[in-house]
Amino acid sequence: MRLKKLLLLRNIGLPVAYLINEKEFWSLPLFVSMKTMIPRPETEHLVELSLKLINDRRNLKILDLGVGAGSISLALAKELPDSSIIGVDIDESVVSIATQNSINLSISNVKFFKSNWFSVFHRKNKFFDMIVSNPPYVHEDDPCLKVGDVRYEPRKALISKRNGLFDIELIVKQSKFFLKESGWLIIEHGCSQSEQVRKLFVYHSYATVKTIQDYSGKDRITFGRSKS
Repeated sequence: MRLKKLLLLRNIGLPVAYLINEKEFWSLPLFVSMKTMIPRPETEHLVELSLKLINDRRNLKILDLGVGAGSISLALAKELPDSSIIGVDIDESVVSIATQNSINLSISNVKFFKSNWFSVFHRKNKFFDMIVSNPPYVHEDDPCLKVGDVRYEPRKALISKRNGLFDIELIVKQSKFFLKESGWLIIEHGCSQSEQVRKLFVYHSYATVKTIQDYSGKDRITFGRSKS
């Protein structure tokens, strides 16, 4: 009976990851549910870039904004065992899933908290060596929302106002108040948004602003460095 139900759900397009409640990311088996986005291979580029930008891997403090199942946080924590990773999400149930994944994987140098982006942090303290994020960046009228796996993923993890740039702009604007001097901000975005995102970085006084491509050769991640 259960197999029949699974086949029926798959036939209507429900992603396999939701059917089996698991998706691998960075060789880590993660529990996922329809409360979280499904981790994507393209996001592994963000992890790769983060590790490349780090000179000294000891005693770093890294913030992951919008954790979902915890994929980015857990991958970085695995690769940086002597550093501290903090992941935040506005959804309490998502925070619980990410926390459970850290327990399942026995990764102890990562902590997850409920927060509306930076709301749990004190603005006067520049805590972080690096801030990373795969925020919502899809416009609400984007036709891609009607096809494939995204039809079943949580809309609040996908959609952002102002043509998909509202949350990205907020993160770029506020991150400089929480980054240490020369700290890195790394953001995943839509392939058509790279020029606009770079302009936001420059406008808010980040240095060394660049965009890199994903496995398909599409602009996917923009990063820059805090000046002070």
